[in-house]
Amino acid sequence: MILHVDIFVNSMDKMLEFYVDKLGMKIVDDNIVTGDLVRFVSNNQYDTYRVVLLKASVMGTMLELMEYLSEDKKELEVSESRATITLLVPSLADEMKRLQKKGLQPLSKVFSVSFPVAGESDLIFYEDPEKNKVELLEMKE
Repeated sequence: MILHVDIFVNSMDKMLEFYVDKLGMKIVDDNIVTGDLVRFVSNNQYDTYRVVLLKASVMGTMLELMEYLSEDKKELEVSESRATITLLVPSLADEMKRLQKKGLQPLSKVFSVSFPVAGESDLIFYEDPEKNKVELLEMKE
């Protein structure tokens, strides 16, 4: 099941105006994330980003908008804004073992992240043949 699709944005305010105010999507969660996960995703260019999870309906895939936060923030280039597809998995460890047997190596270490509403999760990144990131995410209880 695809949980959400990530989109890095240059202006969270403009994107929320479009997706929430105009298209009617609902904000599921809004959080600031700092540390190793952000450094990995930004190729060590940023330490912090804001993440807003949006949902168009009660069921289905979410849209995750992310904006790097920094006084010297630069406009994102096309190569930096490739898609990330996040797949919800019941067991991250089991899925990593399965993928290793198929010859796939992770692109990152396992990260842990906590959101006020969505809760805690562990995640890891792989890369598809077109250099898009595939994030495997396990929700913690």
